[in-house]
Amino acid sequence: MNIDLEDYEGRAVRIEIYSMLGQMVRFMEIDEVQAPVVQVDLSEYEAGAFLIRVSTEGAPSVTKWLDKK
Repeated sequence: MNIDLEDYEGRAVRIEIYSMLGQMVRFMEIDEVQAPVVQVDLSEYEAGAFLIRVSTEGAPSVTKWLDKK
């Protein structure tokens, strides 16, 4: 799965991925985004919906749904 971080280049970000049950299944902290896209491997998880939250200091968090098939 690819996550678009183009708007965050040069900034530190935290990426959190939650299951439909509200459990955090993965998180990443990037000290400085250097590429517009980061790849996250979710192949170990069953198909279903996931909530992805990207946050950085000084800006509102962005949350999106992903439907993994």
